[in-house]
Amino acid sequence: MFDFIATPFGWLMKYMYMLIPDFGWCIIIFTIVVRLCMFPLQVKQQKNMAISGDVMKKQKAIQDKYKNNKEKLNMELQRLYDQEHYNPMSSCLPMLITMVVLFGIIGVIYGPLQHILGLDGNAINEAVSFIQSNFQTNAPQISIIQEIQTNSHGLAETLAGYFGGMGSEAVQSIQEFNMNFMGFLDLGRIPEFGLNWYVIIPFIAGLSSFLVTFISMKMNPTQMAASPDQKSGQGCMKVTMYLMPLLSIVFAFWLPVGVALYWMVSNFCSFGQSVLVKKLYPPEKVKAKAEEKKAKRKASGKQSRVERALELKEKYSMKKPHDPYDNEHLEDVTQADKIKAARERMRQKYGDDE
Repeated sequence: MFDFIATPFGWLMKYMYMLIPDFGWCIIIFTIVVRLCMFPLQVKQQKNMAISGDVMKKQKAIQDKYKNNKEKLNMELQRLYDQEHYNPMSSCLPMLITMVVLFGIIGVIYGPLQHILGLDGNAINEAVSFIQSNFQTNAPQISIIQEIQTNSHGLAETLAGYFGGMGSEAVQSIQEFNMNFMGFLDLGRIPEFGLNWYVIIPFIAGLSSFLVTFISMKMNPTQMAASPDQKSGQGCMKVTMYLMPLLSIVFAFWLPVGVALYWMVSNFCSFGQSVLVKKLYPPEKVKAKAEEKKAKRKASGKQSRVERALELKEKYSMKKPHDPYDNEHLEDVTQADKIKAARERMRQKYGDDE
């Protein structure tokens, strides 16, 4: 289901596995690489959070002033965000990217024959059909690997035959593929309730997600102590704080342990980055830098691309005659204006009646 997302991630994981033939360490290194690529977004998020309080106050004032003029309201909000160098979606974007990567890594972990070992797709499909016809499994490729390695159901020879046409190296690569991390953690196993220690892994994943988000928000008091006027800008962070841990637990009970490993490593990397970003970009420093940028732009007299676009939009909007029934101008409309406007609409609809 996630193959279209998993393919580019699988390509990267495949070459990692060629260098380090340990699936667990490949997941950890992949996760660190992903978090490093997301670091600029985390910096941007920190800068947005530092100025969010002042921006929300100005946003509320604009919303009150232009509540009856949606077009003007949107234009003024765009101007505000441009002047303050503020992106209202910055807190949501990292979460969306995290979800996309999660779906990609799920696809890779569910399909190691395809994405890591690079075996023939037709052979994989035939082997999958065969093993699913013999017993129910939610992770057929992982089950094929386990069966060829252990022959627990007596199907190893038949399954190996599907890949024999690719040469002995294909079967050997399956036999040598190790999904046990650190010698005891089976990354292909799906946790289930019972007397086994795997049952605690989903809760560890959920707890790590909650603690990382909670501590990060504690480090940024503006997130935790938003005024009623600012709460609209904190929605994504609250979703992250409460929903993501629950999703972690649910996913970890449905998915192989390798997914939980990715989730936990990603959480701890995110926490480390939060500490680093807070140290490099403290709120006071970010606010001072933002004020300096605004002062320089104002002194230069130069307009940004957004300001020029809004100015042109306002200019051409003013040239258009307003609708007599526009809420903003309704009190200025006379009875004659209403009759004239009605006749004009009738003429345009049914043609010239003169």
